Amino acid sequence: MLKLIPLKGTLITGDAAFTQRDLCEAVVQGRGDSFLTVKDNQPTLEADLRAAFGPAFLPWERRRRSAEDGQTETRGKGYGRIEVRRIVTTTRLTEYLDWPGVQQD
Repeated sequence: MLKLIPLKGTLITGDAAFTQRDLCEAVVQGRGDSFLTVKDNQPTLEADLRAAFGPAFLPWERRRRSAEDGQTETRGKGYGRIEVRRIVTTTRLTEYLDWPGVQQD
């Protein structure tokens, strides 16, 4: 189905069910980008990411950052609650991981 849709300049997002090698390869071939969740449906990929980011998932722990790491967060208030959105990134795994399109630009 993705081969029928123009993907160039498009960002595909999805939950862990969409984190499949063939889907990611189709996005790469279509010159699109993807932002997907990794969970236990891809156990090796999940284990590699947890090893790289482990302490970053726990806000009360500090981990040593390298030049390849980045972090940002936004805060918002609405509907009677405060939301904090945080993302931690790294390029250290780009060469290591065997996954279509795994990189940051």
